[in-house]
Amino acid sequence: QLRPYFKLVVYGLAVIFAVEVLCGMYSAALIDLATLLPASILLKQDVGQLVRNLVPVSMLSSLNLVWQVVMLLGLLSKPPGPGNFFKLECKVADPEHPTESHYVNLCSASTLVGHMAVCSSVVLQLLCARVAWRMAKSMRQALWTSALLNVELPAHRQAPSSETQGFTPYAGPAYHLGGD
Repeated sequence: QLRPYFKLVVYGLAVIFAVEVLCGMYSAALIDLATLLPASILLKQDVGQLVRNLVPVSMLSSLNLVWQVVMLLGLLSKPPGPGNFFKLECKVADPEHPTESHYVNLCSASTLVGHMAVCSSVVLQLLCARVAWRMAKSMRQALWTSALLNVELPAHRQAPSSETQGFTPYAGPAYHLGGD
């Protein structure tokens, strides 16, 4: 039931990856690619391999989520800063000419779209980790319950009688292994 949501998250991550590459946010795109490749391969696998590989993909996506948050905090700490993070134009004093009143525009349409893509990537990495974990949990629970339903519990078994199996227990004297 969660597979269509997982597929949607992976496709969204692919779109965000392409946007980050086009905007020049290569380090953020590589982090997304590290989740995108295993997740897209996972979509093509059968149920047995899907169950085995969902937990590692969830863990990888969680780790990449942490890296994307660190990258986002790094972007917010550098100029133009958090106040100009979503602006098309932001004039900042030129660091190469600190004494002159020379300003440089550090923002453009590509940086705005790139910043939005990095924020979207954080959300999609979180969704990928969460949906993969929920899928793994529900599939393992379904496999466990189906395995329990197919196996007879020992309390419900009847002890086999010796007449039905053709076995007669030995009724003679006890056999001792020693030479006595």
